[in-house]
Parts: sequence; C-alpha cells; structure tokens
Amino acid sequence: MGKSVAIEVQGDLDTLRIVWSVVEAVLGEIPEARFKEEERYYTMVAVQEILTNIFRHGYDYDFDKPVRIELDVEDSVLEVTLIDQGPPFDPTGYDPPQDQDVLTKEGGYGIAIVAAVMDRTEYMRTENTNILVLTKDFGQPAPVPGAGGGGGQ
Repeated sequence: MGKSVAIEVQGDLDTLRIVWSVVEAVLGEIPEARFKEEERYYTMVAVQEILTNIFRHGYDYDFDKPVRIELDVEDSVLEVTLIDQGPPFDPTGYDPPQDQDVLTKEGGYGIAIVAAVMDRTEYMRTENTNILVLTKDFGQPAPVPGAGGGGGQ
C-alpha cells in the first residue's frame, strides 16, 4: 500500500519552504531514497523550480491563486502532481533558450533541471487547469552525469 500527501499553497514565495519540507519528509519515507542524497536533493529542487515557474510566469506573482501539490509514493516511486490555474503551458515541449545571457537574465534552467532529474514528466490541460506529473523512481540506478538525464517526456 502506498502513501499519499496533498497540500494546497498560496502566498508569496516563502511558501516554497513549506513545500520543500513536505517533499523532504515524503522522500524520507522511501527506503531506496535514504542513501541517495544527491537524487533526493535534486528532486526537491525540480519541484521548487516548477512551483517558482507557476508563481512567476503562470500567476504573474498573483499570490492569491492556489497551487495543489499531490505526492504519492508506491514502493520506490515518487509521483508529484502539481495543479495550477495559470494559462496553458506544456513544459514537456519547451526548449529553453541556449543563449547564456538570456538564461542568466530570464532564468530558463528550471525546466532543464526537471528534464534531467525526473524519470518521467507528463502534462495535461483539463478545462482551466494545468496538471503536471513528475515521476522519480529511486529504485533505478542514478543517471550518469552528462549522459542525457531522464526527462522521458
């Protein structure tokens, strides 16, 4: 039997600390993740990057709008579902700019981090809602740095 946790957050970017703590606690419940400190850390970073993008780009810093985060654990697999009411945006089809100056000024690393860290990323649009599902299997061998990462969109 798996474990599930769901939270809904709204407010300024300080709410990201709450989500970080919840994701960290859930990861602590996955035995295969306990000794994969780097993978745990980058999984938390990936979730933070998506949340930051939702608040920054999807909601244009309108902190009254909610984001729902659902965390499901089954065996060694963590599935993170992020649900927001921003305009349609499919990060699985987004190619970040390659110009380093643009990346530095405007960001652009978040989606690349998610693609490199997560084993699967799926996007759906239902009515006025974006649904992004990030999956990480801690039972799999860690990716070799520079070998292309997961992302398996």
